[in-house]
Amino acid sequence: MRALLLPVLAGLILIASLQRPTPRLSATALAATLSVNASVLSQSLPELKPDPPLPSLPHFTYHPQTNLVWTFDDCEDRLGDGVVANFVRILKDHQVRSAIFFMTGNCYYSRPDLVQLIQGAGYEIGNHTKSHADLTKLPVAKIDAEIRGGPPGARYFRAPFGASNPVVDARIKAAKLIKLSWGASGGDSGVQGLTRSCDRILEDLVHTTDPGDAVLLHMFNRNSPWALQAYLSGRPSCED
Repeated sequence: MRALLLPVLAGLILIASLQRPTPRLSATALAATLSVNASVLSQSLPELKPDPPLPSLPHFTYHPQTNLVWTFDDCEDRLGDGVVANFVRILKDHQVRSAIFFMTGNCYYSRPDLVQLIQGAGYEIGNHTKSHADLTKLPVAKIDAEIRGGPPGARYFRAPFGASNPVVDARIKAAKLIKLSWGASGGDSGVQGLTRSCDRILEDLVHTTDPGDAVLLHMFNRNSPWALQAYLSGRPSCED
């Protein structure tokens, strides 16, 4: 008889336990649980960073389609190269209303033809120092001399090689110039850059350029204008 009753009693106990109401958390305990869960979630989720702001350039008009700052550094190698003339024509053809040509002082004073061409088209001349010296390797007096020796009346300044440090930045600010580096480049300078084909320069422009970038090309590379033309035309190749 006892053997028959044991399974029945076990079943009744199980039913009673299933019908027992679930205990409720107090308001304090619930708040603590939610706080712990929120903390765990915040640690497991990656931090979301906002998109970087566009460069703040007073009075600068961005190109409505590319939203880029087109910039050109240094100088033409020789009279008659026509690189700057090609840049200016291509920019005008594609309705790029604002661009900055960062010339050295040596270029500015020795090539008035380029100065007239650039300013006559409505584009800006920026300060790229007097002689393209690495300012981070100079004493303060020579840094100031290099900055003063750049093109007069410039609003924007670009350090040669992009080389800067807190001392250089302070001297640029003291000269009341706006420092502008670059976010993308055609890779068209240096020993390797000078031998790059138009398509290789175009490839770098396509793969390194993001909206809002200041884009760097050079006035001494004869292939660079045609890469710019292909980029602004949306062509995949300079030959198309």
